Amino acid sequence: MTKSRGAWIIAVVVLLAGGVTWWLMRPPGPVREAAGKLMEAKAIAREVGLLQDASSPVPVANNAAPIYREWIEDWEKVPVAKRENLWKTLDKFFEEPNENRDALVQALKGIPDQTPWIDRAVALPVCDFEYKMDDGEQLWTPELTYLNRFAKLELALADYALIQKDDKSAMKHVRRAILMAKHLGQSAIAYPTMEMRKSEYEAWEILIRLLNGHELDASRRTWIRGMIAEWMPRTDIAQVFRTAAKLDYATATNLRKNGPRNVKLTEAPTTDPYLEAYESTTLQYWTTALKILDQESKNPYKLTSRLTTLVRTSENSDDPSTIIQRTSNNRLSFMWLRLRSMDSYIQLLLAALDVFDFREQKGYYPGKMTLTRPDIMGRSVIQYRRKADGFIVYSLGFDGTDQNGEAGIGRDGVNGDMVLRYSPLPDRNEVAGFRRVIGVPKMMGFTR
Repeated sequence: MTKSRGAWIIAVVVLLAGGVTWWLMRPPGPVREAAGKLMEAKAIAREVGLLQDASSPVPVANNAAPIYREWIEDWEKVPVAKRENLWKTLDKFFEEPNENRDALVQALKGIPDQTPWIDRAVALPVCDFEYKMDDGEQLWTPELTYLNRFAKLELALADYALIQKDDKSAMKHVRRAILMAKHLGQSAIAYPTMEMRKSEYEAWEILIRLLNGHELDASRRTWIRGMIAEWMPRTDIAQVFRTAAKLDYATATNLRKNGPRNVKLTEAPTTDPYLEAYESTTLQYWTTALKILDQESKNPYKLTSRLTTLVRTSENSDDPSTIIQRTSNNRLSFMWLRLRSMDSYIQLLLAALDVFDFREQKGYYPGKMTLTRPDIMGRSVIQYRRKADGFIVYSLGFDGTDQNGEAGIGRDGVNGDMVLRYSPLPDRNEVAGFRRVIGVPKMMGFTR
C-alpha cells in the first residue's frame, strides 16, 4: 500500500511539474489567439476549396504550354538585338499604325514564322505554365511575357492587314490574337493586368473595324458572332479567385516562416501574432470574395457592389494584419473590373449586330427596340436609342443608373453610361460606321 501510495504521489508530482512547465512555456495570449484564428480561417477556406490539394495536372494533349515553349525556344535563337527591335517597333506601330507599318514589315524580316506553332496551340483549350513563386513574390514569367508579345504581334498583323484592305488576313490574325489572349488570361498573374486589358480591347476594336462597311453582310455578322462565341468562355472567374487566393496565401505563409525581409514587406510587424494574422486575414478575405461570387452570380450589379464593399472595408481597416491584403485588394478589383468591362464591350457589339439583323430584315432602323443582351454592369439588358444620324447601344455603366445614353468619365471610371455609337453617314471628323465607345474606363478600381 505504501509503495502504491508513493508511486501515486510521484505521478502527481510529475503531472504538476509538467503542468507548471507547460504554463510557463505556453505561447502568450496574442499568439494563442492568432493561432486559433488561423485554424478557424483554414477550416472555412477548405469549405470553398481554397486549401484543397492541387488539382490533377492538365493532360499534355489538352495543354498548349508545351507547344508555346517549343515556339519560345525558336525565338530564343534570334539575336537579342533583333528581338528587342521588333518589340520596340511593335509598340510604336500601336501608337501610329499608318506611320510605322513599313518599319514593322522590316522588323519582321528574319523572325521565325509563327504559323507552324500558332494553329496547333490555339486549338487547345488550356494553357498551364504552372505558376512560379520566388520568396513569396508572384512572378510574371518569361513564358507569359512571350505569350503576351505573340498575341500583340498577331494584333499588329491584323491591324496591318486592315490598312492593306486585306480583311481575310485580318480575320485570321485577330482570331489567333483573341485565342492567345484567352490562354494568357488563364494565368491568375496575367489575368488582372493592364496588358491583358489592352490586348482584349485592341482585338475588340479590330472586330468593330471588320464590321464597318459590312454591317448588312449577314456572313460577316455570322463570323463575328462565331468569333465572340470562341472568345466568351474565358477563364472561370471562381477558379481565378481560388488561384489568386493560393498565391496570396503562399506569400503570407512565406512571410510568417521567413520574416518580412524575404517578401520586401517592410511595413509588416515582425511578432508572431501579426505574422499568423496575415495568413488568416488573407484566407478570410478570399473566402468572403468566393462566397459573394457564389451568392450573387446571377446579379452582376449587386455582385460588383458587394465586392466593392469588401475592398473598401479592407482598405480602411486599421488592423496591421490587413497590410498584406493591399495586394489582394488590387488583384481582386483589377480582375473583376477587367472582366466586367470587357464583357460589357462584347455585349454592346452583339447588341449592335442584333440591330443590323433588324435593319436587314425590315429595311430601316427601329424607333424603339427591346434588346436581349445582358447589361453586365447594369441591372437589366443593353439599351437602344435611335438617333438622327444612326443609333446608340449602351450599358448603364458602373453606377447602374440609366442616363439615356449620356456618358461621363469620373476619377476612377465611368460615372455615366457606356455607349457604342453608330452612324451610316460620315461626318467631318470620322468616316461612316462605329464611333469609339464613349465611357471607356480610364482607371481601374472600385470607386463608384
